[in-house]
Amino acid sequence: MSNFYERRVLHSMESPMLCDLIPVKLVVLVVQIATLLITIGVLSRSVSLSSESAMFEIFVVVFLVASVVSFLADYELFMHIHYWVACVLILVPLYYWGQSIVNLYNHIFNNSESPAVFSFATSTFILCAYIFYLWACRQLIISLGRKYVLPFFKS
Repeated sequence: MSNFYERRVLHSMESPMLCDLIPVKLVVLVVQIATLLITIGVLSRSVSLSSESAMFEIFVVVFLVASVVSFLADYELFMHIHYWVACVLILVPLYYWGQSIVNLYNHIFNNSESPAVFSFATSTFILCAYIFYLWACRQLIISLGRKYVLPFFKS
C-alpha cells in the first residue's frame, strides 16, 4: 500500500545561510512581516480611502500574507510568483533612484537648495536592500529545488 497521505517534508532546516550565521529564510520572513505590518499600519491610519485605493490596499495585504505563508511553508509555485512580481516591482525603487540622481545633478551644477545628497543616499540604500531581498528570495527558491515527496511502495 502506498503512503499517499503522508505529510509534506518541509525544507526549513535546509535554508541557505547568510555569512554562516543567519538563515536566509529568517531574513526574508522578517522583511515580509515588517512590510505586512507597515502596510496594515498605513491602511489603518488612512481615514478617507476611495473604494479603488481601499481595494488595492486589501489586495496588497492579501498578497503579502500569501507570500509569508508561501515562504514559511515552502510552496514553490507561490514563491516563484512572489519573486517575479517583486522583480517587476523593482521599477519603483529604480524610478526614485533615477529621480534622486537628477536632484543630485541639479544640486551640484545648478546650486539648488534641495536635500539631494540625503535623498540620493536613501534611495541608493533602499535600492540595494531591495536587490538583496530579491537575491535572498532567489536563493531560497534555488535551495528548494525539485524535492518532491514520492509515494513509498511496499512490495
